[in-house]
Amino acid sequence: MNHKHTITQDIWNRLADHERPAMDQALMLWWRDVRVDHKGLRLSDKGHQACELAGYPSWSYESPNVWGPGTLLRLNQKLPCAYYIKVTGANSNAKLILYGSEIAMMYSLLGDWDRFVAYLDTL
Repeated sequence: MNHKHTITQDIWNRLADHERPAMDQALMLWWRDVRVDHKGLRLSDKGHQACELAGYPSWSYESPNVWGPGTLLRLNQKLPCAYYIKVTGANSNAKLILYGSEIAMMYSLLGDWDRFVAYLDTL
């Protein structure tokens, strides 16, 4: 079982029975990249909603350069936890919502978006 399937199962288990889609549907609906064998852990809108509904712990950070060159690709390849990018304004400001306490702690310790992205290259 891969990491994406494990996270999906954990979210699914936290939901009430009447809120759960079938597991195969959850895998298709909750991820931006639906290839189960792919490493990317970016949640879709429905995945983020499922996490919120399930009370899945999350940490939110302003991320002014999330749309920078290669940043989305780097996040998709390097982030070891589920995450969601929420556009917060007309000028494409974004919040990065992390669903992993260890990586959220590193973001907080580094205190800077560019340093955090550089840190991801060490993973």
